Amino acid sequence: MALGATTPPSPRLCLFCMSGQWDRLYAAFTIANGALAIGQEVDIFFAFWAASTMQSASGTRRRGLLGRLMGLMMPSSVGAAPMSHLHFGGLGRRLMSFVMRREGVDDLPVLIKQAEELGARFHYCDTSMRLLGFAAPDPKAVSGEVCGVTTFLSAARGAQVLFI
Repeated sequence: MALGATTPPSPRLCLFCMSGQWDRLYAAFTIANGALAIGQEVDIFFAFWAASTMQSASGTRRRGLLGRLMGLMMPSSVGAAPMSHLHFGGLGRRLMSFVMRREGVDDLPVLIKQAEELGARFHYCDTSMRLLGFAAPDPKAVSGEVCGVTTFLSAARGAQVLFI
């Protein structure tokens, strides 16, 4: 099918995010906001490193010694998440931020806020949260529920599904 064809989209989109890398989260939220703009319902499931990055952004406390040690190895915020390529110890990310400001392109925290305001539903993988040492989602973080795989599968039934 050619790009721009007029096949109506599914009324729902489910994004499954496993990566906590900045550019992959940026892509996920760009797609989510586009889907919301054309009237689709959007559910985003954050597992493993994506859940960790989204929760770390709010300063969520981790439980236990291992949880705190893992927290030291994770990005301190969504904006501090590494890029998947051209990271160069953070230089690539700073260069990208500079270019985005110069070109007037919204950064990831803005896209996250837009998706939240437009009605995207956020879900954090229960297993990932427990394995990475989170006691519970931070109320200051992006609002969302902690759930299991059955919630994802139920939401994904009949929806477009993208794994990022």
